[in-house]
Parts: sequence; C-alpha cells; structure tokens
Amino acid sequence: MGCHIHLTLWMQLLLASLVQFFGGYPFYRDSWRALRAGHSTMDTLVTIGTTAAYVLSLVLFFTPSLSTMGSYFESSAVVIALVLLGKRFEQRALRQTNRSVHALMNLWPQRAYQFLDGQLVEISPDDLQPQDKIVVRAFERIPADGVLIKGETTIDESSITGESLPVAKKAGDQVIGGSTNMGELIEVEVSASKNSGFLSRMIHYVQQAQMEKPPIQRLVDKISAIFVPIVLGIALLTFLGWYVFGQDAGLAILHAIAVLVIACPCALGLATPTALTAGLGIGAKYGILVKNAHSLEQAKKIKVVIFDKTGTLTEGLPSITQITPNAGATVPIMMDIVYHIQKSSTHPLAQAVITWVKNNPLPPLSGSDPVVEQKIGKGLFANFGQSQFVLGTEQLLFEYRLDTGSLKAEALALEQQGHTISWLGQLLPQKKIIGFMAFQDQLRPTAAQAIKTLQTQGIITALISGDNPSIVALTAKKLGISIAKGRVLPEEKAAFLQEMRQQYGAVAMVGDGVNDAPALAKADLSIAISGGSDVAMNTADITLLNRNPVLVADILNLALLTQRKIWQNLFWAFIYNMVGIVLAASGLLSPMIAGMAMAFSSVSVITNALFLYRWKPSSSLIQNLSTLLPQIPLEEKGAHHV
Repeated sequence: MGCHIHLTLWMQLLLASLVQFFGGYPFYRDSWRALRAGHSTMDTLVTIGTTAAYVLSLVLFFTPSLSTMGSYFESSAVVIALVLLGKRFEQRALRQTNRSVHALMNLWPQRAYQFLDGQLVEISPDDLQPQDKIVVRAFERIPADGVLIKGETTIDESSITGESLPVAKKAGDQVIGGSTNMGELIEVEVSASKNSGFLSRMIHYVQQAQMEKPPIQRLVDKISAIFVPIVLGIALLTFLGWYVFGQDAGLAILHAIAVLVIACPCALGLATPTALTAGLGIGAKYGILVKNAHSLEQAKKIKVVIFDKTGTLTEGLPSITQITPNAGATVPIMMDIVYHIQKSSTHPLAQAVITWVKNNPLPPLSGSDPVVEQKIGKGLFANFGQSQFVLGTEQLLFEYRLDTGSLKAEALALEQQGHTISWLGQLLPQKKIIGFMAFQDQLRPTAAQAIKTLQTQGIITALISGDNPSIVALTAKKLGISIAKGRVLPEEKAAFLQEMRQQYGAVAMVGDGVNDAPALAKADLSIAISGGSDVAMNTADITLLNRNPVLVADILNLALLTQRKIWQNLFWAFIYNMVGIVLAASGLLSPMIAGMAMAFSSVSVITNALFLYRWKPSSSLIQNLSTLLPQIPLEEKGAHHV
C-alpha cells in the first residue's frame, strides 16, 4: 500500500520561494538586462509566467476568503525546475557539438624535449619559440609547427587534416604541431610558437565561426523580440476570455500562465546555433575549416566552381623534364644563374629547380646573389649588378623585347604535350635568350572525381591558370572541364570570376597561391587548399586541410545539410509554439505540462541538429581508394627527360 504526503501551505510557500528566487535568479537577471537594453528575450516569458503563478499563490494564501481556490506554488516551482532541467540538457548537447574543437585542443602534448649538454630535458610546449630545436620520439605528438632537420619518418596528420594515411617526411619538410611521429626519433626546428601555430589558428577560426551569427540567426533574433510582446497579448486575451465567460480569476490566470510558459521560444533560439555548431564541428573533423558562419549560407547558393590549376587540381610539385640551352650556353651555366635567382623562392617551379640542383651538383661558377623583383603572374627580374636577367613566361620575354628565336618550335611542342616552359633571358650586358626549362606537374589522384562529383550535383566547373593556354586546355580536357582559360594574370582572374557570376550566378573560387588572393577575395565563396600561401588561406572563407579537391563538393553538401537542419529546427520550433499556445489558451495544458512540453521542444531541436554527426564526406572513401591508383601525368606520351 502507498501513502499520500500532503505538505502544509507554509511548507509549500517556503519551498516555492526558494525555487522562485534562487532557481529562478538567472531568469530574473537576464530579463532585467534585456529590459534595460530595451528588448525582451526568451527568459522574459519564463520570468513573467512563473512570477504570475507565484504572486497568484501568495494572494490566495494571504486572503482567507479565497482559500477554497487552493494555491499554485507547485506550478511556478515545477516550471522553473523543468526549464532549468531543459537548459541543462541543452548545455550538455551543446558541449557535444563542440567536441571537435575540444579534440583539437587536446592534440597539444603536455611536454616537449630538447637536448641540452647531451641530456634530454623536458620543457613545456608553451615555452617554445621559433628557431628552438626539439626532439620528438616515436609515437609522440609534435609540440609545435616546425621543419624536420634530422631524420626521416612518417607523420600521422589524420586528427588535423583528415589525411587517413601517415605522410612520409624527410629533412627540410614542414611538420604540424599536434601531429604524431610514427617513426624513429627526429629533430625539428620550431617555426612558430604554440599560440601562432597552424593548430592554434585552426581552433581560433572554428571558435570564431561558431560565435558568429549568420543572417538567418539575426532574423530569428528579430522574430523572437517581436514574439514576446505578441505572446503577452495572447496571455492577456486568454485571461480576459476565460474570466469574461464565467471562470474564476484564479483559473483564468492559470491558463494565461500556461500560455506564457509554453510560448517560451527556447527551441526557436536554439534552432540555428545548434545546427551551425554541429555543422562547423563535423567539418573540422574531416579537414574542412570554415572561418565564418556566413560561408555555410553562401555555399548553398553556388552555381559555379572555378579552380586554379597548379597546386589545386595538380600536386603542385612539378619536376624538370628538359633543359635546353641556347647556342653559346651550357646546362651548368644556365642552371647556375637560375638557381641563384630562385634559391630563396617557395614557388613550386623554384622548388623543382632546387631539387634538380641537389640531385645534379653544379660546379661553383658565380656565387653571388641577385636582387630579385617579382613580376606577379609572369616571372622574375634579377639584377646581379653587372648583368640582368629575366626568368619566366614567354609574355615576360616579350615585355623586354626578347625573341625566343629557334627555340620557339621545340618549346611549343613541349607545351602541347602538357609541359610548362620557363624561359631565361639576359638583358645586360647584352640581350639574348639563354635557354628554357620544361616542367611537368601531375594531377591529384582525386581531381577528376572532384570535377565529376560537382557536375553530378549540377555545378558548373571552370579552370583558370597563369600557365600556358595549351597546357590549361589539355588539363581541362583530361578532367572533363568545358570552360578553361590560360595565361590569366591575378587581376584578370577576378574579372573572369565576375563574368562567370553575371552569366551563371554565385561563384566559388578554389586556389592556393598568392596570385589567387584577388579572385578569392571577390568570390561569393572562397576556398583555399592547405599547403599553399598564407595569403590565400587568410583570404579564403574555407580552408581544405586535407588538400583533397573532392572536399569542395563535400563542402557544398555539408552546407546544404546544415541549412536543412536549421530550417527543420525552425519549422518544428514554430509548430511547437503555435500548437502549444492554442492548447494552453484552450485550457488543455496546465503550467506544469506546458513547462515539460517547452523543455522537450528544446531538447528535440538539439537532438535533430546532432544527427549531423552521422555525416561523412564522400572524399573519405575516394581518398582511401586513391592511394591504390597510379599518379596521372599531364602528358599523353612520354616527354624528354633529363
């Protein structure tokens, strides 16, 4: 048998007061702040509703003639308890949506090691500065960004870039703080402190995007501000309606309170940020770094995706395939000049020259370093003092009135086979062509799949590059791209982008270099490939840490799903409120049941947003398959090799 415990009214008053003024303090505080700012919030309705129930109970308690009506202390107390419980569930769910960022933060190791006086000394990663030398043992995380200076290893970067397989590294290669050394002990020279490293910037960008309010959320905030006065009006009409048609004042107030409680638009306020945070978090997990919330709204509007070629759809690691000196010049003399011009450059063609020189040591000839001036999109001007040279495209030679002469036919034939030609010309003490070098890059294994996936989604694809038009046309043909344009200068890329926008609609630009920055800045959505220039990555809205172009299609897909979740949440939030208000005004919901329904609506909205974590990029499967495929060269037939 059970027993029934009945609390005295004095005990109910005491307990209800504790809940009302201690449990309800956050609602009073936030409501007062909003009132001072001249607007209302979701907490305003909770404050008004529970206060009305509590005050009504006080009036009934201290008015003996009305004692037969009972009291509603439990209503106000239970509503506050349920709303607080709902907020607890919300906070717990929101913490789940931030787990990707927390996981990134946890990638930092707790200690770093240095050799000092022959001893391995433990230090804090927080104390590391550029040019410090550290050692990383097998299966330990690298404590800072740096350059590998001793040893060879493989690095697991999966937690940062989404790259599923360890990446081979040798002396001179960059390593990322937070990645894991999977080989033997290595020595690294630190290039950035912990707070300015790649991982720190990544965490900052994700957090910044999660805090930012996109246009749709600003619209919801405006709706919520209007919604509160409307609900107050409905609650007043509910009281008057019940009271005028013969119900006692206490019951009429109770129905009005139920309207206020069920109408609390908590779900409405959570609809956008929960879906947005989940979308940004899952993107970061798979190497899609979204820097601002506005990007996800822009992504769903994209009609055209324009790709840069070198380093974006190609590996960006060209090699020298042929060196052709002009009459009177030799390969050692020509390459000595080229090496001194390019040895401080990070351009992919310069790196190919440096690699060639390492494999083909040159006899010491000049030893002097020139003053180099960059001709963006064309090449370099080098002043050695007594002599001056230009190195770059045929267009650059024409600007200095240098004639390619008898070498033109051979260079053109190589270009038609997919080679990039870089000319070396002398300006002083006499004008002449020294010779040319032929380079060849390779398509990324997933480049063709990236284009096909976008086209399947109805997206128009285009290719632009500063490279020779014949090479760009050949690359476009291999990838199935119908719109291609070569020998495009940086400022011309932005103009081409504007033309595509006027013809087709919103445009996304995908690039990786300094010369892509103007176009990235002008695009409706800008996407940078990690590993390119800092200028490109700082300009872009989204950075692909994985360097896999298939992720471009995944970005658009994730943005569409995130927007769909936002609208689903908004729809259900409005439905909850509308149906709940009608039921409460009709007397079919008590304040306690209304509080439970309101809390349930908030939790259901968050749960719907968390379903985004089931999303997986199509590139994750393609990437694994691509490791089994051979590299795709740009040439149809074998080129001349040195």
